[in-house]
Amino acid sequence: MSWLDRAWKYRAAFSIHNAGGVNTCDLDFAVPADWDLYWNTSLSNLNDVRWTAADGRTLLDFKATTNSNYGNKAVTFNINNYSWNTAAWGGNTGATQANSVVKAYMYFGNDTENLASGQASNFVIANDISNAITPGLQLARPGSASSAVITCGKQTDGQTVPAQTVIKQTTDQMLIWWDLREVMNYRSHTSSGSVLLEEIAYVRVGIVNVNGVDFSSTMLEHPSTAFSNHHLVSHIVKGGANENNYLVTLTVGTDDGMGNTRVLEYNCTVKVLDLIPDTT
Repeated sequence: MSWLDRAWKYRAAFSIHNAGGVNTCDLDFAVPADWDLYWNTSLSNLNDVRWTAADGRTLLDFKATTNSNYGNKAVTFNINNYSWNTAAWGGNTGATQANSVVKAYMYFGNDTENLASGQASNFVIANDISNAITPGLQLARPGSASSAVITCGKQTDGQTVPAQTVIKQTTDQMLIWWDLREVMNYRSHTSSGSVLLEEIAYVRVGIVNVNGVDFSSTMLEHPSTAFSNHHLVSHIVKGGANENNYLVTLTVGTDDGMGNTRVLEYNCTVKVLDLIPDTT
C-alpha cells in the first residue's frame, strides 16, 4: 500500500460515486458519531487528519467546517477540487465515465507532539461546498448470510466462463464482495524503506444477461459500491428474472504509487433462482 507516512496509524478508504462522469469534484463528509476508531484515536484539534487521492499519498486540500465540534462528535470535512482528469490510472477513461466509483483516503491517528494542521487556507469554507458529493465509507466486512465473496485471480488458459457463481432469489438484495488482495500483490516495489503495493484508483460495475442486454440500471445500485482498506470492493445486486443467469463485470483501474497503472477486469455469474418451499 502507498501509505502516506508511518507516523499515521490509520486510514479509511472512501468511495466517490461519479454519477455524471465529471473529472473533478468537491466532497463533504460528516464523521459518523458511532465510528469509534476515529474518535478513540484522533486528535481533538484535528491536526492529524489528512486527505489524499487514490494513490494514498497525493494530498488534497481540505478544511473542517466552521460548525464542527469534536467534543460533541460532530465534525464535517470539506475537500476542495479533487481532480482526476490528469491522473494516469490506466488511461483514466474509466474514472470519468458515468457511474464509475473513485477512491480517496482519510488518514488520522498521528499523535506527534505539535503536529501541524493539514487544513488548507486557500479556499473558503462555510458549512458546505456547493454541489459537493458525500463520499461513502464502508466499515463492514464480508461474512453475513446475505453476502457473497468473489476471489479475484488470473484467468486460466482456455477459460470462457466465470469460475465463480452466486445464487440469489428475485426478491433478494445481495451484497457482493470482490476480494482483490491477491491480484494487488502482483506488483510491488520498495520506497523509503517500505514495500508499496498497488492501490485501487477507481472501479466500475456492470451486469448483462445471456443475450448481452444491459441490466445495470435495474439490478445494480451504483452508489452502494464501496471500498475497504484491504483491497475489497462491495456493491449490491438486486432483482433479476427467475431461472436466468447474469454476468457481473468489475472493471478496476489501479495506481502503484509510482505513476504506473493498469486496468483489470473480473467477472462472476449471478444465477437467479427462486426456491420453492417444501409443502409436504
